[in-house]
Amino acid sequence: MTKKKDCNTILPLIAEGNAPAFSEEEKCTILQDTFFKGGHLRTDEYDDTFYKETMEEYKNICNMEDKIKATKHKLDYEITSDEVEDAIFALEIGKSPGADDHFPELFKFAGPNFIEAMRVMINLSWNNGKLPTEWKTANVKFLRKQGKTNYYSPSSYRPISLTSVMCKITERIILNRLAAFIEGMQIIDINQEGFRKTTLPPTVYCDLSKTS
Repeated sequence: MTKKKDCNTILPLIAEGNAPAFSEEEKCTILQDTFFKGGHLRTDEYDDTFYKETMEEYKNICNMEDKIKATKHKLDYEITSDEVEDAIFALEIGKSPGADDHFPELFKFAGPNFIEAMRVMINLSWNNGKLPTEWKTANVKFLRKQGKTNYYSPSSYRPISLTSVMCKITERIILNRLAAFIEGMQIIDINQEGFRKTTLPPTVYCDLSKTS
C-alpha cells in the first residue's frame, strides 16, 4: 500500500455491494480480489482459434531440435561477466527497491569484485534451474490511472511489481540470450517490426556459444 507519489495515495475504496473500505488492510483485500483472483478477466473474449494457432506454432518451435543442432547454437553455457555488466548497465538509477530493499545504485557502482560474486550466484541459479525465493518476491504498488474522475473504485488503479535487482539482472541476461536466439533462428516473421529491439536483418545469425 506504499505510494510512489503523494498523488497516488489510495482513497477509501468502494467495492460493489460492500461498505467503503478505510483501513489499509481493507483496501489491500479489495485490490487483491480485484487484480489477483482473475475476476477482471472476461471469458467471453476468449479466442479459441487464436489459442489453437498459437499452441501449434509453439509445438513447431519445440520441434526445431534438429535445426538447432545443425547451427550449433547453444543457450546453456555459463553466464559471463560481460553479460552481467551489460545487464547492470541497463539498470535505471532512481528506481524504487523491491522486497530486497537494494537500490540499483549499489549494483551500478559496486565494482568488479561484486560483479564476479554476482556472476557466481547467477550461475548457481542457472545451472540448478532454481530461483531463490527472494528473487521471486515483489512489492506491489498501486498507481492511479490517468484521466479517471473517480478514485474510490479499485478499477481506477493499476498494480506495478517492484522485484529485486538481482532478479532484474538475471531476467535481462536471459532475455538477451533469447532475443539473439530468436533472431538467429528466424523464428519471428520477417514482417514483424513492433516490439523488436534488434535492427539486424533476419539473415544475420548470432552464435552466442562463441562468446568469451
